Amino acid sequence: MPDTGDAFCLYCREPLDELLAPAQHHRVPDQSQSPPQLAQPEAASEPVALFFPKSRSIVAGGPATAEAPDVTDEEILALVQGSMAPVKTPIGYRVGILLAMLVMLSLPLIYLGLIGLVGSWIYHDPSFLSFIVGSILILFMIKPLFRWQGHSSTQTLASRDREPLLFEFVESVCRAVRAPAPRRIEVDCDINASAGFRLGYLSLVWGNDLVLTIGAPLLTGMRIDQFAGVLAHEFGHFSQGAGMRLTYVIRRISHWFVRVVYERDQIDQGLWSLAGSLPIRIGFIFWVSIVLIWLIRKVLWLLMMLGNLVSGFMLRQMEYDADSRAVSLVGGATVESTHYRLAELSVGYKIAMSDLAEFYQEGRLCDNLAELVAENAARLSEREREEIKQQVVERQAGIFDTHPSTSDRIKAAHEQATQGVMQSSVPAVRLLQGSDSELLKQATLAFYRQQLGEVNAADLHDTESLLARQKQEYECFEALDRVFGKTAGRLPVPVAMQRLKSPPSAAQARERWLHIRSESRELQAELEKDGGAIPDLEGRLHTNAVDRICCTLQHLFAHNVEHHEHRRRECESLVCVLEKIEGQRQVWGALASANAGLEGAIRFCMANEVDEADVRSLYQQVETVSGYIRRIIDAFKNLPYPFEHAKAEISVTDALLSNIGETNDPVSMFNSANAVHSLLGRMNARIVGRLSAIAEELEAELQWADEGEEV
Repeated sequence: MPDTGDAFCLYCREPLDELLAPAQHHRVPDQSQSPPQLAQPEAASEPVALFFPKSRSIVAGGPATAEAPDVTDEEILALVQGSMAPVKTPIGYRVGILLAMLVMLSLPLIYLGLIGLVGSWIYHDPSFLSFIVGSILILFMIKPLFRWQGHSSTQTLASRDREPLLFEFVESVCRAVRAPAPRRIEVDCDINASAGFRLGYLSLVWGNDLVLTIGAPLLTGMRIDQFAGVLAHEFGHFSQGAGMRLTYVIRRISHWFVRVVYERDQIDQGLWSLAGSLPIRIGFIFWVSIVLIWLIRKVLWLLMMLGNLVSGFMLRQMEYDADSRAVSLVGGATVESTHYRLAELSVGYKIAMSDLAEFYQEGRLCDNLAELVAENAARLSEREREEIKQQVVERQAGIFDTHPSTSDRIKAAHEQATQGVMQSSVPAVRLLQGSDSELLKQATLAFYRQQLGEVNAADLHDTESLLARQKQEYECFEALDRVFGKTAGRLPVPVAMQRLKSPPSAAQARERWLHIRSESRELQAELEKDGGAIPDLEGRLHTNAVDRICCTLQHLFAHNVEHHEHRRRECESLVCVLEKIEGQRQVWGALASANAGLEGAIRFCMANEVDEADVRSLYQQVETVSGYIRRIIDAFKNLPYPFEHAKAEISVTDALLSNIGETNDPVSMFNSANAVHSLLGRMNARIVGRLSAIAEELEAELQWADEGEEV
């Protein structure tokens, strides 16, 4: 999550790591192991125009990528007209604002008071010790006051000329919730929306100089009523006026205190180095300074936690207040579905990050990250959606959290007892010029440049084509699961060209195939009967799966059928690389073991004071890991990469070398070894998966199984 010091509100604060489990089905088989009843609605004083499409093809919280009714721009803008009745500010919100203001504004005064206290000590005790130690303390307390922390921006400025409907819709929602319209709209790739001041502290006195930041996946992955609810929430903060400005100041103070307590720089390192390098008779002065700095930071930590406690209460009340605007507009049911949809998109985002890593390994990056996120969220099964919903509902907010728990927000939304005045199944992306809008692509490019450095738009690939390629890959993994079953992750898979090119007759091949199928069914039944993993039975099942592939592919090579020529060439390329992987199995395992040792050495050196022998041992481990990597790379020299790559012709060695970083840096070498190990494992799984898919295709064409019978 980017630095949010300048942003007033983030709509959602669900931790993504807790939502990863439902995405397990997107993982590659592991072959890299080493040897989410309402009361009647209240009437609004100035009703918003209603729009109920004839066909509601998107269920609450479901994929927003489904086919939606064809509507005009005028019909979309007619969704929100007029303004809603003002929402009464709860007493808890007012109390929270007052309490937080008193506490948070006192914290900087206490901090300055500590500096003055140290200065008073130096003045009243003008000794050498007080002067040196006091000066060091003042230096360490003053330096954060003059340190400006910049941060790179990944936001893309939206243009009214290019996206007029988006701007008009945003402004109509502003009018509905009686909030000032933002001066500008920015788009990034986060699963969130935020409201902030465009010019920081200057905007506090220059009026409603506000900026709205929209996460592009909200546009591609939500219904328009869900998106409107998110906007109403953010504009609810816009309408909070002085409360919003005060909260901005409080957030800045809170972020600053975090830096004071936790941030360390070269001056801190220099003090430690100086204290350690001097004789104890002189160095003790600096050790005393270090201890006093530690004590002061502990006092500041307590002040920071007090500030977080008070500001957390206030911010949670402000979230409830902003939620009430969303509920008045779209209703409690839609607000509930929006929370679940945000969680689903968060999972889709994490999967997309994994997808990008895979695309990048083959020299590709998608040109529309928001589309990829929405597609991944749409692929989630109903069971996975229920798991995500359960996790979201079960999560509770802590006393220091800035947002209430989702379950509490949903409960408060339904307690407001209104179904809202706007419902629609139109996808939010309809607000743009299309799902391939240039705005979404610009936001994607900005994200890449922030993460990877210089990236050219011409080097990006069409997202739909990458998704189609990925779908084919998933189909191969499904074939692998069907052929190998529970043993899909076992090694080795000894499919050799010599064996494939020494085929029996067609009749013998089919007879052998039928025998393998019969025996595998018996083994599978026995394994299920015992209800557990039996290594011997699993081993025999695995061997039979390998034999099944070989038996079918032998028939491919035995009969010189012209329309099979492409398959034969593909199989030859795949099997040649698979043989090399099998031949490097021992080195592959040794690399994993050596890299585990390197990780241990790195952790030891980071956690302890090390001497020359420790450093020498570390770099010996680096050299060992580097040696294994070189052996693996040399083994694949001149062997063509078996899958399509952005660079038309590339060797396996080149693909491996693209993952190698600085060879003399321990951490870089550790990451390089992990990357090589991962690439080999994934390549192995993809090859076996593709061979399994080819085998199934041939078996169906040859009609080796009886008609209608499952192979």
